[in-house]
Amino acid sequence: MAVRGFVLIVDAVIATILLGIFIVIITSELAIAPQPNYLFKTSSDLLAAMDNAGHLRNISSQTNNQAQALLQLYGDSLPANTGVNFTVNIYTYNNGFSLSRAVNYTKGAKTSEVASVRRLFVDPATGNYGIAYLEVWYV
Repeated sequence: MAVRGFVLIVDAVIATILLGIFIVIITSELAIAPQPNYLFKTSSDLLAAMDNAGHLRNISSQTNNQAQALLQLYGDSLPANTGVNFTVNIYTYNNGFSLSRAVNYTKGAKTSEVASVRRLFVDPATGNYGIAYLEVWYV
């Protein structure tokens, strides 16, 4: 009878250890890890929101300081664990496109995995065209 109880206790201990190992493996695999498309989707949504709000168009008529502050505001709205390189180039058209000015905001050192998106826009009031480039990475 004593041997039978000992075997059941050892069996229960082994089952508990195996259950613990199984739980550790499952939770480490299911840990919330950044999704590969998350950076791309987030940066694409940010540019779309800026364009829909008219902020990209307005950059062509703003001063460099105002435009830089706007890029910083939007760049800082991204998650804290991300770095950003935000560039907006404004072009004029006179028998061809020419770069009239560029505004840039960068936060954090760039890493090897970078999501890059761009968005074209037009400012009908000034006749300027623009390209907004946004690069986002994990720091």
